[in-house]
Amino acid sequence: MKSQVQRIDVGTGVHTAEWLVSTRAGQELLANCHKSARRPRCVCVPGGVEMYVGRRGGLYYLSRMPGTGFLHADHCCSVENRSFFSGACAYMPGVILEKEDGSLSIAANLEIRERMEEPVAQVSIDGVLDILMEQAALNQVSPGTDHRTWLTVRDRVLEAATWIRLGNHPLTDFLFVPDRYSRDTGMSSVPECESFLKAQAGHALIFAPFKELRLTTYSWQLVLKHLPRLRLWVAKEIAKEIEERCGTPYFSAPPTYALCLVAAKPGRRDGNYTVSNLACLPTDANYFPCRNEREAAVARQLIDEGKSLLRPLRFDSDPTHPLADFAILSNGMVDPVFVLSPSGNDELDSAKRSLASLMQRNHSRVLVFKE
Repeated sequence: MKSQVQRIDVGTGVHTAEWLVSTRAGQELLANCHKSARRPRCVCVPGGVEMYVGRRGGLYYLSRMPGTGFLHADHCCSVENRSFFSGACAYMPGVILEKEDGSLSIAANLEIRERMEEPVAQVSIDGVLDILMEQAALNQVSPGTDHRTWLTVRDRVLEAATWIRLGNHPLTDFLFVPDRYSRDTGMSSVPECESFLKAQAGHALIFAPFKELRLTTYSWQLVLKHLPRLRLWVAKEIAKEIEERCGTPYFSAPPTYALCLVAAKPGRRDGNYTVSNLACLPTDANYFPCRNEREAAVARQLIDEGKSLLRPLRFDSDPTHPLADFAILSNGMVDPVFVLSPSGNDELDSAKRSLASLMQRNHSRVLVFKE
């Protein structure tokens, strides 16, 4: 139960919020604070949390600062349970359901290419990719673990896909994950993948590492690792819609390493395949999610220091909802890490800088790495 007595450090003392808003002396204190640069602080936690003094007509009132709800104590009336360790809170109740057997039932729409407003009622292809990553524990890494190979990633993803259901069908019914391509023998999964794509009544999904993008007159050719000579084409207008949804220039400035979830179907010409949608998750060389080289360097540094890391995943949350870049897991504690380097998404970078600064001002447990 939340406490009904909220205490505020303002002026030269600590007073109840009720006294401040309901008495003449309290209103004078809030009026003076409103005119000054010093913010009052809710003392529900050690060090306090910044509050905002607003004015409505002749009445001064207290409000929590935007985005600070998670900093308050659980019993405080200003607490707000909005996580910066997962973007899954963007979904409406029931969009992702855990069944009695432990499987996840997802209300997915793989054709959505636009950004959805919160609360989100469907899981897009971005959300499906993040669910796969989370269920396969590919967003976690610990010191001393072996370097990940494509074969280990493939096995973990295929295992995770058996526990994810789209409608009444397991994700494995729609998902193709290639075996490792062998240069020595020339063996690849391309023929198997093409047969899989042609057998699907609608769009099939391909999960594979990104290799490169090639610009042509009307389209982008998407090249995936372990699927050489598979001709995947992304129309320019579709590529533009995908970039606008993600807020990141994946086509004009592709990542060095990434894992892709591609919705594709046979094209008009035999041997060509049309990409209708694409989710792209940048990683480091170890298949651990990192947006850029700076984040990858910070992750390596923390792992070398003996830290176990979690990468919070965005799912379908809006870029203005900031998440920590990493979480350090230690003895039941979860400490956020922010890497303030450009990600290519200006909205996300601005929101993240604001959140990191807010946590530092409020003396929260946080690590911040600058460019």
